[in-house]
Amino acid sequence: MLLWKLRRRPFLAVLASLAYFSVSQAATECPGLACHRLSSDALSNCRKKLDVGQDGHYVHYYSSIKGPLSGENVHQNVTGLILILHGIKSDADKYFEVMSSIVRKADACSTVVLAPEWRQRSDNQNTKLLIWPHASFLNGSAAANSPGVYSFSVIDSLIAQAQSAFPRLASVTMVGHSAGAQSLQRYAGANRLTIPVNYIIANAGTYMYLSNQRVSTQALSALNTTCPQAQHSAACNLTGADFTQPWDGAISCPRYDEGKYGLRGLNGSYVAQAGAAFVRSTYPTRRITYLLGDDDTNANAHLDQSCAANAQGLYRKQRGLVYYTYLLLNFPGLQSLQTAVVVPGCGHNETCILSSAQFLSAWSPQATSGL
Repeated sequence: MLLWKLRRRPFLAVLASLAYFSVSQAATECPGLACHRLSSDALSNCRKKLDVGQDGHYVHYYSSIKGPLSGENVHQNVTGLILILHGIKSDADKYFEVMSSIVRKADACSTVVLAPEWRQRSDNQNTKLLIWPHASFLNGSAAANSPGVYSFSVIDSLIAQAQSAFPRLASVTMVGHSAGAQSLQRYAGANRLTIPVNYIIANAGTYMYLSNQRVSTQALSALNTTCPQAQHSAACNLTGADFTQPWDGAISCPRYDEGKYGLRGLNGSYVAQAGAAFVRSTYPTRRITYLLGDDDTNANAHLDQSCAANAQGLYRKQRGLVYYTYLLLNFPGLQSLQTAVVVPGCGHNETCILSSAQFLSAWSPQATSGL
């Protein structure tokens, strides 16, 4: 059962958590980090170009440091990094701006924000700009115009360059909301980074299961009364008997465990390159916080409502609670590394989630310094 539920009013909680950080530092001018101050620096100045693969292909990303991200532009004062992944609209600029504003209030002079941008359409002028049509970036798929470059390889490249530019880098936090959370959840299990990472996965639409086990069709039909077990609760009243392996609904939904939903049918993706065995053994060892908006209970237009998605629950909050319960039942001791937290007062809104006391607690430099 889930035990996490924070009941403080969100506005007061945010104020309290922001007061935790140094007010004087928030007002400090930070040499080399001009893009933290977006009111005085045009956002376009923070957009950089990252060469990926061969033949001149590239992507854009946003960065809060001046100049390129490389070993030739070293910042000794940087000890923390937040890499944030955008949602289905490929709006990296929006996510970068929100995250930079929050970091500026907390630890502006020692933490850099990076936000990769996965474009879904070509602008017909930059043929070398990598594109991932139909949001295929969230699966770790290869770019449409460069089959050898996976969307998640962009993250690998950014981290490698960050390690060169920031020799005193001590903590890395990766954040994803909505489609960005789906991307991050899959990346967390498949990457081979050597630097420890703190993952914050917020309001994901679906999850990559590590086996073909799912909530039984009988339990699924009663899920609205068992998970959560009460209104505004974070408790999910499910036991091992409520799951079946393989899923007993597979006859009507045979691909429920393929592609982004599980570890089958991974052809042509970053996750496939890692291999199912590696992902299955590695994912439970990652440090992850699942943030779930208490009011993220609507099946809106951007929510995947396929049979494979609905096998995980009917809405985002429920799917997150079910997935975390699945992990607890199958991986004893996982709660020492991974936690699920309901964020009161927040629906499917990245600004609300990222401004919450729950996010600040999961990210805070004090929390990540021991990684």
